[in-house]
Amino acid sequence: MQNLILKHFRGCWERIVVLSPTAVLDKSTWDPVRKYIQEDMGVDLKREQAFFTEFDPAVLQAIVTNTQRHRAETEGPKRSQAVRNACDR
Repeated sequence: MQNLILKHFRGCWERIVVLSPTAVLDKSTWDPVRKYIQEDMGVDLKREQAFFTEFDPAVLQAIVTNTQRHRAETEGPKRSQAVRNACDR
């Protein structure tokens, strides 16, 4: 997943959300993704959670709802928010 996020599909999404049991423990895999989200995408991870260690359907539903709300509020030629949900169970 890290390779897809950082190389193949870099720049394709407005937000990236990782749901993986190793999201906190596996620093060699997820720290480069965390750095990309913070530095390149400009996301403040202290205010907006992007890494979850458990697969929770309620979290996924909240992400979908927020994305739909953002798209509904976006008018004109602005780019719609695209979100990549990376799930690893």
